[in-house]
Amino acid sequence: MLGIVWSIVLYAIHGPDPIWIQAYSFPSNLFFQAMLPPLVFNSGFSMRRKKFFENIGNIIIFGLFVTLVCFAIYSAGGYLVMHYI
Repeated sequence: MLGIVWSIVLYAIHGPDPIWIQAYSFPSNLFFQAMLPPLVFNSGFSMRRKKFFENIGNIIIFGLFVTLVCFAIYSAGGYLVMHYI
């Protein structure tokens, strides 16, 4: 929420100037290549095997359900955007 408010304030002050947009943008490569792998490694390394296998059914169900829901939302959103633009 703080990021959204900060973006609105910067946009209100500077407008759609490309220099300010580039200065305050967060590169996605930084997150996916530098920040996410240590988080996933730490989560998997510190997880207890017994708890993981006790909850494997829930993990699979929620993984499939969320994947299908996200696919449906993104597909519908993409279709609507491309259809009306």
